Amino acid sequence: MKQESWFEYRRWELVGDMNADGVVTISDMWLWVKWVMYLPGDGVIAVVGPTVIGRFLELTPESFGGVTSLVLSVILWAVAVAQLGTLLSKKQRPDHDSV
Repeated sequence: MKQESWFEYRRWELVGDMNADGVVTISDMWLWVKWVMYLPGDGVIAVVGPTVIGRFLELTPESFGGVTSLVLSVILWAVAVAQLGTLLSKKQRPDHDSV
């Protein structure tokens, strides 16, 4: 049985007019923040959702932008920031072995 793709259920491009009202306004700014925040969690849901694991976890296309996506996103953003911090701190530390 071929699995259906869930990538069609979410907007994956960041655009200026996120609410599609024809103009870019301050209302779109919150939607930009929300789009970036939920991106990692929604990506996981898009990949895992149509699988057996997704069915077990009761994921649906309505899971995009929901609590599950938020929890996944917070975890993934925290890991990304921690990794970036580790990389930056290694770059700033002098290499004492080369002396």
